[in-house]
Amino acid sequence: DQGPIRGLVTALEASREDYVIVSPCDTPLLRKEVCELVIYRGRDRDGAVPRIGGFFEPLHAVYKREPCLQAFARVIEGGDRRPKEAYGELDLVTVEEEELRDVDPDLVSFININSEEALVKAISRHKGM
Repeated sequence: DQGPIRGLVTALEASREDYVIVSPCDTPLLRKEVCELVIYRGRDRDGAVPRIGGFFEPLHAVYKREPCLQAFARVIEGGDRRPKEAYGELDLVTVEEEELRDVDPDLVSFININSEEALVKAISRHKGM
């Protein structure tokens, strides 16, 4: 009952690397250039989180293992389920929409595909990516 933040904590706990990049399983059109940009922007910080339309995309982010693990655990202990509740205590950089559009003009990396019909529609809309 803790939502995506529990998944983030689980991924950070399982990793032995300093940084962990995360992406949701229902975004099969995720472009490697988006991942590279987020990783690049998060270096030497506690991570980087994309923001589209004014909303954070916490499941398309890169997080530094130790500080983020601790901050997310505190959020859970406090009874919240939103990763953004930890952002104020972390040294994160925001990757803004215009930067993301430089590498993914249609932001297809952020399209959630939860059915075969949605996949066919997305592929037909974005042929030639």
